Amino acid sequence: MIHAAWGFKSLFEDVKHADYTPLRDAIKEYLGSHTSYYRYHRGEKLLTPEQQQWILDLFAQYGYTDELHFDGYRNVIDFS
Repeated sequence: MIHAAWGFKSLFEDVKHADYTPLRDAIKEYLGSHTSYYRYHRGEKLLTPEQQQWILDLFAQYGYTDELHFDGYRNVIDFS
């Protein structure tokens, strides 16, 4: 079982306007495309713990570390 996540709205709640686009673009690039980004955002695809950590580390690079969480979580079986 893994603790998978989805959605980025909560992560961006306290982000400065100047940081919003670079953060979003970096996540899009990491996830592969604009389409993939929105599939994760809507919960159609779930972020693995490794993907979650990469995104949280990215936010930390911009100085955002307090109470970061994704919009939703699900425990799912890892078939990889």
